[in-house]
Amino acid sequence: MLPTRSKENVFMWPAQTVRSQAQPGSTKNRNRRKTLAAFLATLCAGAGASQANAQLSLLHTSGRNIVNASGTVVPLRGVNLGGLFVMEQWMSPLDSGFTPNDTYGVIKTLDSRFGVATEQSLINTYQDSWIQDSDLDNIKNAGFNVIRVPVWWGQFYTLADQSPNGWRSDAFRKLDAIVNSAGARGIYVIIDMHGVVGSQTNSDDTGQQNVDQYWGSSTDQNETTYMWQQIANHYKGNTTVAGYDLLNEPNGAGNDSAVISATASLYNTVRGADSGHMIFIEGTFDQWNWNMLPNPSSEGWTNVVYSMHAYPPSDSNGGTASTSDAEADKQVNDFNSHSNYNVPDYIGEFTAYNVGASAWQYMVNDFNNNGISWSIWTYKARAGGSWGYYSLKNNPPIPNVYNDSSSTIANDWQQWTTSNAFSQNGNLGGVNGGGVNTGAGSGSGSGSGSGSSSGEIGSLVAIHGLNGHALETWTHKQSRVMWLRDLLPQALPNIRIMTYGYNAKFRNFTAQQDIRSISTKLLAELGDLRRTEEKDSEVLFEIMEDFVGKTSKLQLVSFFEMKMTSFGFFKRMVVEHRSAILNVPNEVAIGGSGKTQTALQFALRHRFRYKSGVIFLNASSQTTLVADFNRVFELLELGPTSNKVDAIKRWLSKEEHSEWLLIFDNADDLESVWLPRYFPATSWGHIIITSRDQAAIGSVGKEGCLLERLEANEAVSVLIGKAGIQNPSAEDYQQAKGIVELLGCLPLAVDQGGAFVSSRQKTLTDYRRLYEERQHDVLKFKPRLGEYDKTVLTAWEINFEQVERDSKDASDLLLLFCFLEPSSISETMLSRGCSPQKRWNRQGEMAEVAPIDAGLDSALVAFIRNEMDFDAAVDKLLSFSLIRRNNDVNESRSFSVHPLVQHCASQRVPQAVQKKWKLQALLLICHAFPRNKYLEPLYGTLGRLLLSHIHRILKEYDELARESPLPASITRELASMLLAASRFSSTPWKREAITRVKVLLKDDTDWYLLAQTAHRDSSLKRMLGNLSDSNQTLESFVHSTVFPGLDCGLEADARWNAQRGDLVISFAENLIQTGDLTAAKQELCEWNPIDSASPSTIERIVLRTKNITMGKVLRYEGRFQDALLYLQGVLRESECDDFYEGSGWHRVLLSNVADSLCEVGRPTEARALLTPELQRMTDQNCQDFSSGRRLQLSLVESFIACGMYDEAETYCFKLRNIYQGIDNPDVLSIRGKFRVWSSLARTFHLRSCWNEALNSWLAALAVLSVLGREEDFGSGIVHYSMSYAQFKLGKHQESSESLEKARVLLERKERTFWIVGFNSYWYDFIYSLCEGS
Repeated sequence: MLPTRSKENVFMWPAQTVRSQAQPGSTKNRNRRKTLAAFLATLCAGAGASQANAQLSLLHTSGRNIVNASGTVVPLRGVNLGGLFVMEQWMSPLDSGFTPNDTYGVIKTLDSRFGVATEQSLINTYQDSWIQDSDLDNIKNAGFNVIRVPVWWGQFYTLADQSPNGWRSDAFRKLDAIVNSAGARGIYVIIDMHGVVGSQTNSDDTGQQNVDQYWGSSTDQNETTYMWQQIANHYKGNTTVAGYDLLNEPNGAGNDSAVISATASLYNTVRGADSGHMIFIEGTFDQWNWNMLPNPSSEGWTNVVYSMHAYPPSDSNGGTASTSDAEADKQVNDFNSHSNYNVPDYIGEFTAYNVGASAWQYMVNDFNNNGISWSIWTYKARAGGSWGYYSLKNNPPIPNVYNDSSSTIANDWQQWTTSNAFSQNGNLGGVNGGGVNTGAGSGSGSGSGSGSSSGEIGSLVAIHGLNGHALETWTHKQSRVMWLRDLLPQALPNIRIMTYGYNAKFRNFTAQQDIRSISTKLLAELGDLRRTEEKDSEVLFEIMEDFVGKTSKLQLVSFFEMKMTSFGFFKRMVVEHRSAILNVPNEVAIGGSGKTQTALQFALRHRFRYKSGVIFLNASSQTTLVADFNRVFELLELGPTSNKVDAIKRWLSKEEHSEWLLIFDNADDLESVWLPRYFPATSWGHIIITSRDQAAIGSVGKEGCLLERLEANEAVSVLIGKAGIQNPSAEDYQQAKGIVELLGCLPLAVDQGGAFVSSRQKTLTDYRRLYEERQHDVLKFKPRLGEYDKTVLTAWEINFEQVERDSKDASDLLLLFCFLEPSSISETMLSRGCSPQKRWNRQGEMAEVAPIDAGLDSALVAFIRNEMDFDAAVDKLLSFSLIRRNNDVNESRSFSVHPLVQHCASQRVPQAVQKKWKLQALLLICHAFPRNKYLEPLYGTLGRLLLSHIHRILKEYDELARESPLPASITRELASMLLAASRFSSTPWKREAITRVKVLLKDDTDWYLLAQTAHRDSSLKRMLGNLSDSNQTLESFVHSTVFPGLDCGLEADARWNAQRGDLVISFAENLIQTGDLTAAKQELCEWNPIDSASPSTIERIVLRTKNITMGKVLRYEGRFQDALLYLQGVLRESECDDFYEGSGWHRVLLSNVADSLCEVGRPTEARALLTPELQRMTDQNCQDFSSGRRLQLSLVESFIACGMYDEAETYCFKLRNIYQGIDNPDVLSIRGKFRVWSSLARTFHLRSCWNEALNSWLAALAVLSVLGREEDFGSGIVHYSMSYAQFKLGKHQESSESLEKARVLLERKERTFWIVGFNSYWYDFIYSLCEGS
């Protein structure tokens, strides 16, 4: 009899025929027996009962089961309807030409060829042929009770508009039909999101391949959120719908955290609309297992099912029945080892490929026997093998969507019905909804007790040991006979037999798994399970309550071994004191918290591989290592010899002794203990070395693994367990997350943090508050009883002291690292900070400033610039695991240091020393940060590299400034750096940087810095659309500061004059924004270099900017030929400058010249001008930065002017996604967005795609409203364009209204030419169309 799967990790096998026996005892005992018997009957009754003929009720989760409204367990077993909405080339009759190879491409091609109406009719024909009511009959007759339906955004939105305006009126046409048809047959439906807006991977199974932009686009995420909201609202309360699978195979995400974040957001969206349906959450990222998913209670998720996909190696890739069986076992084991999650498991997709019927039978039975729901991928497929429950029996024609007529396409697709083209696949071994059809009934995984239960005399619960498993512990590896299930019931016919499993994997042991907590958990689970139809069983609840109530009065004793057990040639305690309470540390380490245990665990797990022996050696010193070799020598009885180490090496070098493992533990002093001299000279055997010295990798061993800190979810579990929190709330989990983040997930710190909470009887909220207020005191805490014999502060103290003794350079370097951003301290940054950097001098030329002149310590500068000394210091810190070396970036080394190492290392030195290194860190970052593109060609790359450190040094500056005011030289250096950094990152950061600068320079008289600040402040305000504030900033500086009392010494200061020119140009830009072009020209003419015949370098740069702005004014006036000649002259003059290529103004100049070329009818020349620079930017991966986007917009215009609409559309879609993904966009970004929509609208318009054109014009109009330009000349052009599109669509009333609106606007507003092409030749074109018709 197969086991009934219950909640958590409790499995039960019913007793054999039970004899009725009257047992003496009290009434209470008799009632207990009756209750236990009823409990057994309840567990074993009808878990797989058919739902086909019953009215479907809303499903929900109950522990690890899926149940219906009456509480009956409903295992879901079914198929996927692949290829219905999301067409895949291998599975569906997509296109015989293989040109559009995804659903999006097919629909787009049909749209462009036949129009939207015909396209939709053709797609409906395909869908109505692919899945029909007869297919639902097939599914019902096969015994299946669920279908999983993959959907994608393109069936809900139009291809041209994924905003709410683009929601399709027929979004639920076919899906509703499927749901209704399935419900009528007693089949549940899972709606599976196979393709979100923007696509979650590059795969074609998302509906649109090679996109994968969902993760970086807030717009795509918002549109996906809206889509799920509509779906959940639509199916709320529908009892046929089992639930919603939020995100299929999110393989394009960067990491687990991104997946969980997206899942949490979508979960909240669905829950906000539909609180009743189950939500399916997939663990199909990275390694595709449960470890990537959090405990749902930690996220506040309820009524959720965790879903996996099972794809063993295929037959073409070496797959066999054994590998398929192993995949099934892996899924089962993964489910069982996460029983504490208390959620059901659903294998949403799986196949056993074409490796034999037995593999299918094993896989399905394995799932059924362990209470796992499943659905086969897929119902039908034209590919061969085992891919489809129905496989191809003949080959109907596949249409060519590019060339065939619409009638041919429809006729071809109509022939792909299941009855016409497919037959049931014989490769699946008779798999059906009951499991496996053997011809003699169905072997479901439910099971029921045989005979009366009144004579049962007791229960047996088998609990496995360390590293065991609830089922595998009792199962023979070869025969697969399960002792508790297959043999013991025959020997003990009157005994109820159960097995209980807990998470006994070595790396998951935590302090919560002591005797008390495991026992309490077992009793609680049994208490949950023991239910009758009338009421919960009282028996186990009484036991549990008695036990829990008395624990405070009981002395609990854990037993452990005092005698060592031999493993090969070393002896260890199998159950040590700490293991007796299941307190084995996690396999993680930062300097000694898990390396030995990891090596031992490997040895224990693989000891049977090493038949010659396992030798464990203490390599902490020469003495201990030789002593261990001597002990091994005595064990081997190798006879007299003068060199016992060589004797052992010779013994290991003999071929008959080839299966051995050597473990060199705690090899931290590699200089004193040179390990290779102890290695046997053989080609066999294995050697493991554990060391804190990371130099071991590459020196004594070619390969190695750095043991990482705990994962966040693991750290939370350790903290909560050690704190003794039995039933953690959502608030507990939230606080725990914040605490482990503060502790950097360091095992020692997390362990002792939990001990602090437990021993001091604090809450997690209390601990977090105390940590933030009194971090040093909290880290000094040492529990009376615990695994670790040191506190966090003392754990590294011996290392710090040794570093101080061995190397002052290393000690100083560590102190410097203590006040930098810990995750990425690059050697490039350190080198720049200690090298001369370029700045502008008063003559307006580049001059180098030495680091010492910037305030950096001369000894630090000399040490970092000495490559040999620096490398020696780094090696010393690496050898004590005080720092880590990250992966090299751009051939530059980068280091990281744990935040707690930073704290402990800095707090042990006097305040004066701390202050010194805080200042050095601050000055190093200020000096290293590049000031602009002209002074530093790698300005952008270096600026982004150093940006993360600015936030850290600002924190240090604030602490220093609170103690005492800092010298003006330091505040000016910090202000100068912040002004340069304000050109990076987001708008909030730019505001913060400029605000800080204004505070730093509040009482300063450095006119150059003050002018720079005013210029940056006014520019930012203009970019954010605050023209009046921008003007006020300029006027306040110019009129109140400069003109009345100008220092006469500044008159000859070229640097100051150049900055004054920037202020003038900024004011002119404001005038251009308001449309006052005449005043802007006058303002620009007010500034010139001090010596116009021989301007300084910095003045020449400003002069170029002035001339570019003047050329732009000419273009805005409609004087295109004059603007082109003027700008081409600027371009020729600039090409001789050293600072020409790659600068921001150079790209602005190129785009202005290209736009002018398009205006005068020379778009081919414009394209030739733009392409090389865009290619350079693409090679540097910076083509999507602001200046790169500007060039791409100009390129789009050249494409449109040349009639290259496909190319223009491709760039427009890409740019649209970029602009929509910008948070807090400035005016330039919003204008760019308008250019994208207006360009898209024109391409659709010129190709007579009127629906798409109208939608794009509406989007462009919405952007104009954001810009505050809904009543200007450009808005009139948009209304003209909308009028014509509406007219073509037969919307004559709307067309007339739009035309009237356009006329009013154009009569009222003066014509300007602020958007290339749009305000000029497009206006002429659309005006003639509208007024001419």
